[in-house]
Parts: sequence; structure tokens; C-alpha cells
Amino acid sequence: MSFVSVNTGWIADYLAEECYRTTDGGVTWTAIDLPSGEQPQLKFVDAQTGWVSLVIPGAVKVYKTVDAGATWQAQFQVDNTSVRDIEALSPDLAWVIMHNGNLMRTSDGGAGV
Repeated sequence: MSFVSVNTGWIADYLAEECYRTTDGGVTWTAIDLPSGEQPQLKFVDAQTGWVSLVIPGAVKVYKTVDAGATWQAQFQVDNTSVRDIEALSPDLAWVIMHNGNLMRTSDGGAGV
């Protein structure tokens, strides 16, 4: 779950390839398609920009959106691990913490990880 304000937030279905977005504090939710994968971890920093990690066979793949989840761009993939957490402070600065102890960081919105 990731909220950027009292009204705007996202939640993810652990086994489905979709998440849900609210803009009215959770009164209504709209389904948003995610790329293929399971066990999504979400982190949004504003109403448009966010990251999601998804477990795929033998790896984890991280994607970024800049349009509130309408589209997702692949950022990187790490084999033989899963994501513990995603933390982001701005559209440019984010970290992905892996269960194997690795830490991925971007300071340019994902152009370089």
C-alpha cells in the first residue's frame, strides 16, 4: 500500500497482475494493470510517479510509472532474489532493498541503477 495524500493511494493484490488506485480516500478504487509477475511491492512519491517490483520465475523485476500506473517502464531485473522493500523520496531518488542483502539505488529516476 502506498498513499501520497489523504485521498490518493494504491494497493496491490499479492497474487494478481493488478493494483488499485483511489483518489477519494478509499471510497472507490480503480483497477490498474501491472506487468506480469506476483508479490508486488509498491511505492509512489506523488500522484503520478511510482515504482513496483514483481517476482517473475527466478528473478525480480522493477518497473516505474510516471502516469499514475497507466503505463510501466522496466527499470532493472535481479536474478535469484526477491524485494524486501522499495523506498523513494522523489521522482528521481529511490532505493530497492533485496532479500539477498543487495541495495539498488537510483538518483536519476531510474536511468542509471
